Amino acid sequence: MDQEERKAFLRSWPAFTYFQVYKSRFDERECNNIINLHRENPMVVSKFYDNKGTTLRDSDIFWIPPYRNTNWIFNRLWDLVQSYNSNYGFDLTKDIGQAQLTRYRPGQHYEWHMDLGSGQLSLRKITAVVELTARHSMKGGGIEIFHGQSEVNKVDLDIGDVVIFPSFIMHRASIVDNGTRWSLVLWLNGASPFR
Repeated sequence: MDQEERKAFLRSWPAFTYFQVYKSRFDERECNNIINLHRENPMVVSKFYDNKGTTLRDSDIFWIPPYRNTNWIFNRLWDLVQSYNSNYGFDLTKDIGQAQLTRYRPGQHYEWHMDLGSGQLSLRKITAVVELTARHSMKGGGIEIFHGQSEVNKVDLDIGDVVIFPSFIMHRASIVDNGTRWSLVLWLNGASPFR
């Protein structure tokens, strides 16, 4: 990064927010079409525990690849992420992987975590989550993004809304009390960690 790029980068961080919500980016029909993609893809039970036996994650996931019938989803999210990233300047690659269609039934959730890890997961820069379920059709559920213990962390989303945030931000999928929550998650990567 040369001197001018560094100055531009440092100027961008005063605009930092923990997340950005884009309202009504997918209509109800589109959300239902995305949910119905689970019929074409095998389900993976995603359940794991901490060393005390407490459930950290319990959900059903379906991997959605980009192809002729799904490219519209990936293209729309790419455009939103580009708009979001104009404030941050993450060095993103155009190689978009698969999206994760996630189902949370009553009692299911995903505790506090970041979308980073070792190896390939260290390249994640930006997380985009599409809320596919109408708020009134479930109790509980939803996404929380940690931005201080004295703050309300629940993000106000309804069907078709998209929330975008840096992948290093702590977040969780709240436990569903009644109904079923569907979401679509896409991670945008860079060529190397920390850029």
